[in-house]
Amino acid sequence: MIEQRIPSLRIHAESLTGISPEWVGWCQRWLNTSPIRTRKSRYNEILLVGRWLAQTHPAITSPIQWTRQTAIDYVATVSRMRKGDWSLWDEVKDRGQPLSMRTKLHKLSHLRSFFRDCQTWGWIPHRFSPDRYLALAPSAAEDIPPKPRVLDDEVWAKLVWAGLNLESDDLPRYGRQPASGFLYPFTFWRAAAIAWLFGGLRASELRRLRLDCIRWEQDEQSRICWLDVPPAKSHGGHTRPVDGVVGDAVQAWAAERPVSEPILDKVTGEYVQLLFQFHQRYMGMGFLNNTLIPLLCAKAGIPERDSQGTITSHRARATIATHLANAPKPMPLVVLQDWLGHSSPQATLQYVKAKPITLTHAYQRAEYLARNVRTMTVFLDRETIESGIADEQTPWKYYDLGHGYCTYDFFEQCPHRMACARCSFYRPKPELFDQLMANQQRYLQMLQEIPLTETEQLAVESDLKAVQHLVNQLRHLPMPDGTLPSQSELLLQSGFIPLDQIR
Repeated sequence: MIEQRIPSLRIHAESLTGISPEWVGWCQRWLNTSPIRTRKSRYNEILLVGRWLAQTHPAITSPIQWTRQTAIDYVATVSRMRKGDWSLWDEVKDRGQPLSMRTKLHKLSHLRSFFRDCQTWGWIPHRFSPDRYLALAPSAAEDIPPKPRVLDDEVWAKLVWAGLNLESDDLPRYGRQPASGFLYPFTFWRAAAIAWLFGGLRASELRRLRLDCIRWEQDEQSRICWLDVPPAKSHGGHTRPVDGVVGDAVQAWAAERPVSEPILDKVTGEYVQLLFQFHQRYMGMGFLNNTLIPLLCAKAGIPERDSQGTITSHRARATIATHLANAPKPMPLVVLQDWLGHSSPQATLQYVKAKPITLTHAYQRAEYLARNVRTMTVFLDRETIESGIADEQTPWKYYDLGHGYCTYDFFEQCPHRMACARCSFYRPKPELFDQLMANQQRYLQMLQEIPLTETEQLAVESDLKAVQHLVNQLRHLPMPDGTLPSQSELLLQSGFIPLDQIR
Protein backbone atom coordinates (compact mmCIF):
# COMPACT_ATOMS: atom_id res chain seq x y z
CA MET A 1 0.00 0.00 0.00
CA ILE A 2 1.36 3.39 -1.02
CA GLU A 3 1.86 5.80 1.84
CA GLN A 4 -0.64 8.65 1.42
CA ARG A 5 0.23 10.85 4.41
CA ILE A 6 2.63 13.74 3.79
CA PRO A 7 2.39 16.04 6.83
CA SER A 8 4.54 18.82 5.37
CA LEU A 9 2.07 19.19 2.50
CA ARG A 10 -1.01 18.99 4.71
CA ILE A 11 -2.62 16.53 2.29
CA HIS A 12 -5.04 14.12 3.96
CA ALA A 13 -5.99 10.71 2.69
CA GLU A 14 -9.48 11.98 1.84
CA SER A 15 -7.93 14.49 -0.58
CA LEU A 16 -6.46 11.62 -2.59
CA THR A 17 -9.85 10.03 -3.16
CA GLY A 18 -10.46 9.33 -6.81
CA ILE A 19 -6.75 9.19 -7.71
CA SER A 20 -5.01 5.98 -8.66
CA PRO A 21 -2.59 4.86 -5.92
CA GLU A 22 -0.03 4.13 -8.64
CA TRP A 23 -0.21 7.74 -9.87
CA VAL A 24 0.15 8.99 -6.29
CA GLY A 25 3.25 6.82 -5.92
CA TRP A 26 4.83 8.34 -9.04
CA CYS A 27 4.05 11.84 -7.77
CA GLN A 28 5.63 11.13 -4.38
CA ARG A 29 8.67 9.61 -6.04
CA TRP A 30 9.13 12.76 -8.11
CA LEU A 31 8.61 14.93 -5.01
CA ASN A 32 11.32 13.09 -3.08
CA THR A 33 13.78 13.34 -5.99
CA SER A 34 13.27 16.82 -7.46
CA PRO A 35 15.71 19.50 -6.22
CA ILE A 36 13.63 22.55 -7.21
CA ARG A 37 12.26 24.79 -4.45
CA THR A 38 8.73 24.89 -5.85
CA ARG A 39 8.31 21.12 -5.95
CA LYS A 40 5.60 21.10 -3.25
CA SER A 41 3.22 23.34 -5.17
CA ARG A 42 3.92 21.42 -8.38
CA TYR A 43 3.20 18.16 -6.55
CA ASN A 44 -0.38 19.32 -5.93
CA GLU A 45 -0.88 20.12 -9.62
CA ILE A 46 0.45 16.72 -10.69
CA LEU A 47 -1.92 14.99 -8.24
CA LEU A 48 -4.80 16.92 -9.82
CA VAL A 49 -3.83 15.41 -13.19
CA GLY A 50 -4.26 11.99 -11.59
CA ARG A 51 -7.89 12.76 -10.74
CA TRP A 52 -8.49 13.86 -14.34
CA LEU A 53 -6.96 10.58 -15.56
CA ALA A 54 -9.16 8.49 -13.25
CA GLN A 55 -12.31 10.06 -14.70
CA THR A 56 -11.40 10.39 -18.37
CA HIS A 57 -8.67 7.79 -18.97
CA PRO A 58 -9.08 5.21 -16.16
CA ALA A 59 -6.76 2.73 -17.87
CA ILE A 60 -3.83 5.16 -17.59
CA THR A 61 -2.36 5.09 -14.08
CA SER A 62 1.31 5.98 -14.63
CA PRO A 63 3.37 8.37 -16.78
CA ILE A 64 4.76 5.35 -18.68
CA GLN A 65 1.39 4.89 -20.36
CA TRP A 66 1.10 8.49 -21.61
CA THR A 67 1.14 9.04 -25.39
CA ARG A 68 0.95 12.09 -27.60
CA GLN A 69 -2.83 11.76 -27.71
CA THR A 70 -3.06 11.73 -23.91
CA ALA A 71 -1.00 14.92 -23.75
CA ILE A 72 -3.17 16.55 -26.43
CA ASP A 73 -6.34 15.60 -24.51
CA TYR A 74 -5.02 17.14 -21.31
CA VAL A 75 -4.02 20.39 -23.07
CA ALA A 76 -7.55 20.61 -24.49
CA THR A 77 -8.97 20.06 -20.99
CA VAL A 78 -6.79 22.80 -19.49
CA SER A 79 -7.78 25.25 -22.22
CA ARG A 80 -11.44 24.89 -21.11
CA MET A 81 -10.83 24.35 -17.41
CA ARG A 82 -12.61 26.37 -14.72
CA LYS A 83 -11.76 27.04 -11.10
CA GLY A 84 -12.47 24.01 -8.94
CA ASP A 85 -12.37 21.44 -11.75
CA TRP A 86 -10.59 18.25 -10.63
CA SER A 87 -9.66 20.08 -7.41
CA LEU A 88 -8.15 18.34 -4.39
CA TRP A 89 -9.99 20.73 -2.08
CA ASP A 90 -13.69 21.21 -1.49
CA GLU A 91 -13.45 24.93 -0.76
CA VAL A 92 -12.32 26.79 -3.88
CA LYS A 93 -12.75 30.54 -4.23
CA ASP A 94 -14.80 31.61 -7.28
CA ARG A 95 -15.57 28.03 -8.20
CA GLY A 96 -16.86 27.71 -11.76
CA GLN A 97 -15.14 30.87 -13.02
CA PRO A 98 -12.82 30.50 -16.06
CA LEU A 99 -9.12 30.11 -15.32
CA SER A 100 -6.83 32.94 -16.30
CA MET A 101 -4.41 32.33 -19.13
CA ARG A 102 -1.50 32.64 -16.69
CA THR A 103 -2.92 29.83 -14.51
CA LYS A 104 -3.42 27.58 -17.54
CA LEU A 105 0.19 28.08 -18.60
CA HIS A 106 1.39 27.34 -15.06
CA LYS A 107 -0.54 24.08 -14.91
CA LEU A 108 0.97 22.88 -18.17
CA SER A 109 4.42 24.07 -17.09
CA HIS A 110 4.25 21.95 -13.93
CA LEU A 111 3.26 18.82 -15.85
CA ARG A 112 5.99 19.44 -18.45
CA SER A 113 8.53 19.64 -15.66
CA PHE A 114 7.29 16.34 -14.24
CA PHE A 115 7.51 14.47 -17.55
CA ARG A 116 10.80 16.08 -18.51
CA ASP A 117 12.37 14.93 -15.23
CA CYS A 118 10.95 11.42 -15.52
CA GLN A 119 12.39 11.08 -19.03
CA THR A 120 15.74 12.63 -18.11
CA TRP A 121 16.16 10.37 -15.08
CA GLY A 122 15.36 7.29 -17.17
CA TRP A 123 12.18 6.41 -15.32
CA ILE A 124 9.99 6.40 -18.44
CA PRO A 125 10.69 6.05 -22.19
CA HIS A 126 10.61 9.05 -24.54
CA ARG A 127 7.20 8.53 -26.13
CA PHE A 128 6.58 12.24 -26.84
CA SER A 129 8.15 15.65 -26.31
CA PRO A 130 6.66 17.40 -23.23
CA ASP A 131 7.80 20.81 -24.48
CA ARG A 132 5.91 20.32 -27.74
CA TYR A 133 2.76 18.44 -26.77
CA LEU A 134 2.11 19.84 -23.26
CA ALA A 135 1.88 23.47 -24.31
CA LEU A 136 -0.72 25.91 -25.57
CA ALA A 137 -0.29 27.81 -28.82
CA PRO A 138 2.59 30.34 -28.73
CA SER A 139 0.09 33.17 -29.20
CA ALA A 140 -1.51 32.31 -25.83
CA ALA A 141 1.36 33.94 -23.93
CA GLU A 142 0.76 37.17 -25.86
CA ASP A 143 -2.65 37.50 -24.19
CA ILE A 144 -1.07 37.73 -20.74
CA PRO A 145 -0.55 41.29 -19.55
CA PRO A 146 2.63 42.09 -17.62
CA LYS A 147 2.25 40.72 -14.11
CA PRO A 148 3.37 43.80 -12.15
CA ARG A 149 0.43 46.12 -11.43
CA VAL A 150 1.11 49.64 -10.25
CA LEU A 151 -0.98 50.89 -7.34
CA ASP A 152 -3.19 53.94 -7.88
CA ASP A 153 -1.45 57.14 -6.79
CA GLU A 154 -4.02 58.05 -4.14
CA VAL A 155 -3.98 54.51 -2.71
CA TRP A 156 -0.19 54.42 -2.57
CA ALA A 157 -0.02 57.85 -0.90
CA LYS A 158 -2.41 56.70 1.83
CA LEU A 159 -0.48 53.46 2.38
CA VAL A 160 2.77 55.40 2.77
CA TRP A 161 1.08 57.71 5.27
CA ALA A 162 -0.27 54.70 7.20
CA GLY A 163 3.17 53.08 7.37
CA LEU A 164 4.90 56.25 8.55
CA ASN A 165 2.22 56.89 11.18
CA LEU A 166 1.68 53.33 12.39
CA GLU A 167 1.07 53.12 16.15
CA SER A 168 0.89 50.26 18.60
CA ASP A 169 -2.86 50.78 19.02
CA ASP A 170 -3.31 49.91 15.33
CA LEU A 171 -2.03 46.35 15.77
CA PRO A 172 -4.51 43.45 15.83
CA ARG A 173 -5.27 42.22 19.32
CA TYR A 174 -6.47 39.12 21.12
CA GLY A 175 -7.70 40.50 24.39
CA ARG A 176 -5.06 42.99 25.44
CA GLN A 177 -2.16 41.50 23.53
CA PRO A 178 -1.20 42.28 19.91
CA ALA A 179 -1.02 39.02 17.98
CA SER A 180 -0.47 37.54 14.56
CA GLY A 181 -0.35 33.80 15.12
CA PHE A 182 2.38 34.55 17.64
CA LEU A 183 3.36 37.79 19.36
CA TYR A 184 5.40 40.45 17.55
CA PRO A 185 6.58 43.69 19.16
CA PHE A 186 5.48 46.99 17.64
CA THR A 187 8.96 47.76 16.28
CA PHE A 188 8.80 44.51 14.30
CA TRP A 189 5.58 45.63 12.60
CA ARG A 190 6.87 49.12 11.87
CA ALA A 191 10.17 47.89 10.44
CA ALA A 192 8.35 45.41 8.19
CA ALA A 193 5.91 48.10 6.98
CA ILE A 194 8.63 50.67 6.24
CA ALA A 195 10.84 48.12 4.48
CA TRP A 196 7.90 47.06 2.31
CA LEU A 197 6.90 50.63 1.45
CA PHE A 198 10.37 52.01 0.68
CA GLY A 199 12.70 49.06 0.00
CA GLY A 200 11.32 47.78 -3.33
CA LEU A 201 11.81 44.23 -2.07
CA ARG A 202 10.22 40.98 -3.10
CA ALA A 203 8.33 39.25 -0.30
CA SER A 204 10.95 36.48 -0.16
CA GLU A 205 13.75 39.06 0.04
CA LEU A 206 12.07 40.99 2.85
CA ARG A 207 11.47 37.84 4.90
CA ARG A 208 15.11 36.81 4.53
CA LEU A 209 16.84 40.11 5.30
CA ARG A 210 19.88 39.63 7.50
CA LEU A 211 20.15 41.20 10.93
CA ASP A 212 23.02 43.45 9.84
CA CYS A 213 21.49 44.44 6.48
CA ILE A 214 21.72 48.23 7.07
CA ARG A 215 24.87 50.32 6.53
CA TRP A 216 24.88 54.13 6.70
CA GLU A 217 26.64 56.54 4.37
CA GLN A 218 29.84 57.95 5.81
CA ASP A 219 28.50 61.46 5.22
CA GLU A 220 26.68 62.32 8.44
CA GLN A 221 24.49 64.88 6.63
CA SER A 222 23.17 62.25 4.20
CA ARG A 223 19.94 60.47 5.03
CA ILE A 224 20.67 57.64 2.63
CA CYS A 225 21.59 54.20 3.88
CA TRP A 226 22.61 50.99 2.13
CA LEU A 227 20.38 47.93 2.29
CA ASP A 228 21.99 44.53 1.72
CA VAL A 229 19.49 42.39 -0.20
CA PRO A 230 19.87 38.60 0.20
CA PRO A 231 20.23 36.31 -2.84
CA ALA A 232 17.05 35.76 -4.84
CA LYS A 233 15.92 34.06 -8.04
CA SER A 234 17.67 36.52 -10.39
CA HIS A 235 20.74 37.67 -8.46
CA GLY A 236 23.25 36.48 -5.92
CA GLY A 237 22.59 39.33 -3.52
CA HIS A 238 23.28 43.03 -3.96
CA THR A 239 23.22 46.36 -2.15
CA ARG A 240 20.84 49.21 -2.93
CA PRO A 241 20.48 52.73 -1.49
CA VAL A 242 17.26 53.45 0.40
CA ASP A 243 15.90 56.35 2.38
CA GLY A 244 17.11 56.82 5.93
CA VAL A 245 13.64 56.14 7.31
CA VAL A 246 14.20 52.46 6.43
CA GLY A 247 17.47 52.41 8.36
CA ASP A 248 15.87 54.04 11.40
CA ALA A 249 12.99 51.56 11.53
CA VAL A 250 15.21 48.52 10.95
CA GLN A 251 17.73 49.56 13.59
CA ALA A 252 14.96 50.25 16.10
CA TRP A 253 13.71 46.69 15.72
CA ALA A 254 17.23 45.21 15.66
CA ALA A 255 17.95 46.89 19.02
CA GLU A 256 14.83 45.32 20.56
CA ARG A 257 15.03 41.95 18.80
CA PRO A 258 15.68 39.09 21.26
CA VAL A 259 18.92 37.14 20.91
CA SER A 260 18.12 33.99 18.92
CA GLU A 261 19.84 31.02 17.38
CA PRO A 262 20.60 31.19 13.64
CA ILE A 263 17.89 29.91 11.30
CA LEU A 264 18.35 27.99 8.04
CA ASP A 265 18.02 30.10 4.91
CA LYS A 266 16.49 27.61 2.47
CA VAL A 267 17.72 29.56 -0.57
CA THR A 268 21.40 29.61 0.31
CA GLY A 269 21.51 26.63 2.69
CA GLU A 270 23.22 28.77 5.35
CA TYR A 271 22.34 29.28 9.00
CA VAL A 272 21.97 33.03 9.46
CA GLN A 273 20.54 35.61 11.85
CA LEU A 274 17.42 36.91 10.10
CA LEU A 275 16.19 40.42 10.76
CA PHE A 276 12.52 39.51 11.04
CA GLN A 277 13.13 36.67 13.44
CA PHE A 278 11.40 36.48 16.81
CA HIS A 279 12.96 33.81 19.01
CA GLN A 280 13.15 30.71 16.76
CA ARG A 281 10.43 31.71 14.31
CA TYR A 282 10.52 34.21 11.49
CA MET A 283 8.06 36.05 9.27
CA GLY A 284 5.62 33.67 7.61
CA MET A 285 4.83 33.44 3.92
CA GLY A 286 1.42 35.06 4.31
CA PHE A 287 2.36 37.78 6.79
CA LEU A 288 2.56 40.60 4.22
CA ASN A 289 -0.52 39.79 2.15
CA ASN A 290 -2.78 38.44 4.88
CA THR A 291 -1.82 40.53 7.90
CA LEU A 292 0.39 43.58 7.33
CA ILE A 293 -1.23 44.95 4.17
CA PRO A 294 -4.81 44.62 5.54
CA LEU A 295 -3.57 46.38 8.69
CA LEU A 296 -2.16 49.30 6.67
CA CYS A 297 -5.32 49.50 4.56
CA ALA A 298 -7.42 49.70 7.72
CA LYS A 299 -5.13 52.39 9.12
CA ALA A 300 -5.38 54.38 5.87
CA GLY A 301 -9.14 53.88 5.63
CA ILE A 302 -9.03 52.33 2.15
CA PRO A 303 -10.28 48.98 0.76
CA GLU A 304 -7.85 46.16 0.13
CA ARG A 305 -8.39 46.54 -3.63
CA ASP A 306 -7.85 49.33 -6.13
CA SER A 307 -8.62 49.70 -9.84
CA GLN A 308 -6.05 47.00 -10.72
CA GLY A 309 -7.19 44.37 -8.21
CA THR A 310 -6.12 43.16 -4.79
CA ILE A 311 -3.25 44.98 -3.07
CA THR A 312 -0.45 42.44 -2.73
CA SER A 313 3.13 42.58 -1.53
CA HIS A 314 4.63 42.61 -5.02
CA ARG A 315 2.62 45.61 -6.18
CA ALA A 316 4.66 47.90 -3.95
CA ARG A 317 7.80 46.90 -5.85
CA ALA A 318 6.16 47.75 -9.19
CA THR A 319 4.88 51.06 -7.82
CA ILE A 320 8.28 52.12 -6.47
CA ALA A 321 9.97 51.21 -9.77
CA THR A 322 7.40 53.27 -11.68
CA HIS A 323 7.87 56.29 -9.43
CA LEU A 324 11.64 56.13 -9.82
CA ALA A 325 11.31 55.92 -13.61
CA ASN A 326 8.81 58.83 -13.77
CA ALA A 327 10.52 61.20 -11.34
CA PRO A 328 11.38 64.76 -12.48
CA LYS A 329 14.93 63.46 -12.75
CA PRO A 330 14.18 59.84 -13.64
CA MET A 331 16.48 56.98 -12.76
CA PRO A 332 18.05 55.56 -15.97
CA LEU A 333 16.91 52.09 -17.00
CA VAL A 334 20.30 50.45 -16.40
CA VAL A 335 20.56 51.98 -12.93
CA LEU A 336 16.98 50.99 -12.11
CA GLN A 337 17.78 47.46 -13.25
CA ASP A 338 20.64 47.27 -10.74
CA TRP A 339 18.50 48.84 -8.02
CA LEU A 340 15.76 46.24 -8.48
CA GLY A 341 18.25 43.41 -8.79
CA HIS A 342 17.15 42.23 -12.23
CA SER A 343 19.37 40.13 -14.46
CA SER A 344 18.11 41.73 -17.70
CA PRO A 345 16.62 45.09 -18.76
CA GLN A 346 13.61 43.24 -20.22
CA ALA A 347 12.55 42.28 -16.70
CA THR A 348 12.88 45.90 -15.55
CA LEU A 349 10.77 47.17 -18.45
CA GLN A 350 7.83 45.09 -17.18
CA TYR A 351 7.86 47.12 -13.97
CA VAL A 352 8.20 50.53 -15.56
CA LYS A 353 4.82 52.04 -16.37
CA ALA A 354 4.54 55.61 -17.60
CA LYS A 355 2.30 57.63 -15.28
CA PRO A 356 -0.62 59.51 -16.88
CA ILE A 357 0.97 62.91 -16.23
CA THR A 358 4.19 61.73 -17.89
CA LEU A 359 2.25 60.50 -20.90
CA THR A 360 0.40 63.82 -21.07
CA HIS A 361 3.59 65.88 -21.09
CA ALA A 362 5.21 63.61 -23.68
CA TYR A 363 2.14 63.83 -25.91
CA GLN A 364 2.07 67.61 -25.64
CA ARG A 365 5.74 67.85 -26.57
CA ALA A 366 5.13 65.65 -29.63
CA GLU A 367 2.61 68.22 -30.97
CA TYR A 368 0.74 65.51 -32.84
CA LEU A 369 -2.28 67.67 -33.69
CA ALA A 370 -0.16 70.64 -34.72
CA ARG A 371 1.91 68.46 -37.06
CA ASN A 372 -1.21 67.19 -38.82
CA VAL A 373 -3.57 70.17 -38.66
CA ARG A 374 -1.76 73.40 -39.49
CA THR A 375 -3.23 76.87 -39.07
CA MET A 376 -2.83 78.59 -42.45
CA THR A 377 -3.16 82.28 -43.22
CA VAL A 378 -6.05 83.14 -45.56
CA PHE A 379 -6.64 86.61 -47.07
CA LEU A 380 -10.17 87.66 -48.06
CA ASP A 381 -10.58 90.51 -50.57
CA ARG A 382 -13.34 92.42 -48.79
CA GLU A 383 -13.77 94.99 -51.60
CA THR A 384 -14.33 92.32 -54.24
CA ILE A 385 -16.84 90.49 -52.04
CA GLU A 386 -18.80 93.62 -51.08
CA SER A 387 -18.97 94.81 -54.70
CA GLY A 388 -20.60 91.52 -55.72
CA ILE A 389 -18.18 90.87 -58.58
CA ALA A 390 -16.62 87.79 -56.97
CA ASP A 391 -16.95 84.90 -59.40
CA GLU A 392 -14.88 82.15 -60.90
CA GLN A 393 -12.84 84.65 -62.91
CA THR A 394 -12.22 87.14 -60.11
CA PRO A 395 -10.24 85.75 -57.15
CA TRP A 396 -11.36 86.89 -53.70
CA LYS A 397 -9.79 84.31 -51.35
CA TYR A 398 -6.02 83.73 -51.13
CA TYR A 399 -4.43 80.77 -49.25
CA ASP A 400 -0.87 81.56 -48.23
CA LEU A 401 1.24 78.56 -49.33
CA GLY A 402 4.58 80.04 -48.40
CA HIS A 403 5.88 80.09 -51.98
CA GLY A 404 2.71 81.67 -53.36
CA TYR A 405 -1.06 81.98 -53.07
CA CYS A 406 -3.86 79.65 -54.11
CA THR A 407 -7.22 81.15 -55.16
CA TYR A 408 -9.10 77.83 -55.40
CA ASP A 409 -12.19 77.94 -53.15
CA PHE A 410 -11.97 74.21 -52.31
CA PHE A 411 -8.30 74.28 -51.42
CA GLU A 412 -8.74 71.74 -48.58
CA GLN A 413 -9.84 69.08 -51.11
CA CYS A 414 -7.29 69.85 -53.81
CA PRO A 415 -4.75 67.01 -54.29
CA HIS A 416 -2.24 69.47 -55.82
CA ARG A 417 -2.07 71.87 -52.90
CA MET A 418 1.52 72.94 -52.17
CA ALA A 419 2.50 71.61 -55.65
CA CYS A 420 0.41 73.80 -57.97
CA ALA A 421 2.69 73.45 -61.06
CA ARG A 422 1.30 76.15 -63.38
CA CYS A 423 -2.28 75.79 -62.10
CA SER A 424 -4.51 78.67 -63.20
CA PHE A 425 -5.59 79.17 -59.61
CA TYR A 426 -1.99 79.71 -58.47
CA ARG A 427 -0.49 83.17 -57.87
CA PRO A 428 3.26 83.34 -57.31
CA LYS A 429 4.63 85.64 -54.65
CA PRO A 430 6.27 88.68 -56.25
CA GLU A 431 7.62 90.89 -53.53
CA LEU A 432 5.25 93.78 -54.40
CA PHE A 433 2.11 91.62 -54.39
CA ASP A 434 3.15 89.99 -51.15
CA GLN A 435 3.43 93.37 -49.44
CA LEU A 436 0.08 94.40 -50.91
CA MET A 437 -1.64 91.35 -49.43
CA ALA A 438 -0.07 91.95 -46.05
CA ASN A 439 -0.59 95.72 -45.79
CA GLN A 440 -3.67 96.83 -47.69
CA GLN A 441 -6.73 97.32 -45.55
CA ARG A 442 -9.09 95.90 -48.13
CA TYR A 443 -7.75 92.40 -47.40
CA LEU A 444 -9.11 90.63 -44.32
CA GLN A 445 -6.65 88.22 -42.74
CA MET A 446 -7.98 85.05 -41.09
CA LEU A 447 -6.62 81.71 -39.85
CA GLN A 448 -7.98 78.37 -41.01
CA GLU A 449 -7.04 74.89 -39.74
CA ILE A 450 -6.19 72.52 -42.58
CA PRO A 451 -4.84 68.94 -42.24
CA LEU A 452 -1.42 68.65 -43.85
CA THR A 453 0.93 65.74 -44.39
CA GLU A 454 4.57 65.96 -43.32
CA THR A 455 5.66 66.71 -46.90
CA GLU A 456 3.00 69.38 -47.33
CA GLN A 457 4.04 70.99 -44.06
CA LEU A 458 7.62 71.22 -45.32
CA ALA A 459 6.32 72.77 -48.54
CA VAL A 460 4.56 75.49 -46.55
CA GLU A 461 7.91 76.23 -44.96
CA SER A 462 9.34 76.73 -48.49
CA ASP A 463 11.37 73.54 -48.54
CA LEU A 464 12.50 73.13 -52.19
CA LYS A 465 12.97 69.37 -51.98
CA ALA A 466 9.49 68.94 -50.51
CA VAL A 467 7.92 70.91 -53.37
CA GLN A 468 9.82 68.89 -55.96
CA HIS A 469 8.68 65.67 -54.28
CA LEU A 470 5.05 66.77 -54.31
CA VAL A 471 5.18 67.77 -57.98
CA ASN A 472 6.71 64.45 -59.00
CA GLN A 473 4.03 62.54 -57.11
CA LEU A 474 1.20 64.45 -58.81
CA ARG A 475 2.64 64.74 -62.31
CA HIS A 476 -0.15 62.68 -63.92
CA LEU A 477 -3.07 63.91 -61.79
CA PRO A 478 -5.32 66.62 -63.33
CA MET A 479 -5.38 69.98 -61.60
CA PRO A 480 -8.63 71.79 -60.58
CA ASP A 481 -8.72 73.62 -63.94
CA GLY A 482 -8.47 70.32 -65.85
CA THR A 483 -4.90 70.64 -67.13
CA LEU A 484 -2.05 68.20 -66.48
CA PRO A 485 1.20 69.45 -64.93
CA SER A 486 4.14 68.82 -67.26
CA GLN A 487 7.09 69.62 -65.04
CA SER A 488 8.05 71.56 -61.96
CA GLU A 489 7.03 74.90 -63.45
CA LEU A 490 5.90 76.00 -60.03
CA LEU A 491 9.57 76.26 -59.12
CA LEU A 492 10.17 78.53 -62.09
CA GLN A 493 7.31 80.84 -61.20
CA SER A 494 8.17 81.12 -57.57
CA GLY A 495 11.80 81.92 -58.30
CA PHE A 496 13.33 78.89 -56.57
CA ILE A 497 15.76 77.87 -59.33
CA PRO A 498 16.58 79.13 -62.85
CA LEU A 499 15.23 77.43 -65.97
CA ASP A 500 18.59 76.15 -67.19
CA GLN A 501 19.11 74.13 -64.00
CA ILE A 502 15.85 72.24 -64.52
CA ARG A 503 16.53 71.50 -68.19
